[in-house]
Amino acid sequence: MARVIGTASNNTTLLYELFAGEVLAEFAKTTVAMDKVRQRTLPKGAKSISFPKLGTAIAGYHTAGQNIISTDAAGYASTATTNGDVYKGEKLIYADKLLISSVLIDDLEAKLLAWDARAEYSKLLGRAIGDKIDQTIMRVIFNGAGQSADYTGGPTGIAKTVNVAGTTDVAGLVATADIATNIPLFLTALMEVKTAMDDASVPVEGRVCVIPPAVYNWLLAGALKGVEYGLILNRDVGGAGSVSTGGLGNVAGFQMVMSNNMPFSNFSSTDHRLISTEGNTYTANTTALGALCFQTEAAGMVKVSDLAIESEYKTEYQADLLVAKLACGVDVLRPEACAKITVT
Repeated sequence: MARVIGTASNNTTLLYELFAGEVLAEFAKTTVAMDKVRQRTLPKGAKSISFPKLGTAIAGYHTAGQNIISTDAAGYASTATTNGDVYKGEKLIYADKLLISSVLIDDLEAKLLAWDARAEYSKLLGRAIGDKIDQTIMRVIFNGAGQSADYTGGPTGIAKTVNVAGTTDVAGLVATADIATNIPLFLTALMEVKTAMDDASVPVEGRVCVIPPAVYNWLLAGALKGVEYGLILNRDVGGAGSVSTGGLGNVAGFQMVMSNNMPFSNFSSTDHRLISTEGNTYTANTTALGALCFQTEAAGMVKVSDLAIESEYKTEYQADLLVAKLACGVDVLRPEACAKITVT
């Protein structure tokens, strides 16, 4: 029977619902990327979902007597394939192993604590799952920004750099002494990302730029200093942010989002895969990452089940086991909707 810390069994249903609500609320507050990518539910009995990928077609004028499927007929032969065909492919996104976060709380300890153990631990579980999912999505988008085209003339990922003398990391980029020089460099890179997405016909709606707190607040500091620092928040030129509230608003059409979950590491692992030889790739070296820009179609997530909560009293331990779990998988869908800005 489900039981919540130090509580009589006849009250466990209500407290279990409160515990679940607290975990879900903290999870929703922690994640910034999950609701900004495509999501589909995995059918029962399936281990992956196929997303169709199509190339582009070409229109042209027909000359009487000319074969319309000939590769010599201008406008009727695809640049990707022959005989007027269009590139056709698929993207498989696999389900990963079950992602869990759990804590075992001694019954006596919970009763002696001066604070509500259930509420505090539920927040920690929700935050842990949210952190992990956000980092996974960001690594996938980072990899998408480095992808080559699936076919000749097809779209590629977008990789831009900020060249800062003497550093290859965010700490050097946001050095206070170089703020007048480096902010324009960063904004130039962001505009180059916008141009690349526009050229690739990536929809304007749903564009997001995720940056770490150091970069976010660095841009705010630049906004306080005036014209030469970027004019990000100057309402005279249409800025939508607010220094008083600490918000950047939109910059270059991207919703600016601050996240502590941006990974800054050389991550390499396949432990998440159900089958070691097939599955999603999360390996990425993001040590020099400054910003991730993407659009809703950039990546896809397949869910086996939504975030779920379990609570059970373990008599043999005289303790409550609290578990939060999520079964899903993430991978790139459209590399042209993925962009990274790195510090070099």
